[in-house]
Amino acid sequence: MPKALSSRAPSEAPTVHDGITVHDAATRLGVSYRTMLRMIERGDIAALRIGRGWRIPVTEVERIESERWAEAVERAESAQQQRRRAS
Repeated sequence: MPKALSSRAPSEAPTVHDGITVHDAATRLGVSYRTMLRMIERGDIAALRIGRGWRIPVTEVERIESERWAEAVERAESAQQQRRRAS
């Protein structure tokens, strides 16, 4: 079940204008359209259902980007430490 945006306070609830399309979010994250839909269905990313489509808050996309960046930095630091130990 997708994360419900309606659980937020009314003043914090994103509007249609605050969100981006599934296609735009997928492009920005470098994943396929279908993968983006699966992320919504699994609840990995919050989305707002508008008719038959979805809108994803930019803050959600930014959250995923920052998590990916942190994971990449962690992997790079770990690899660097392993190389130092091997030397």
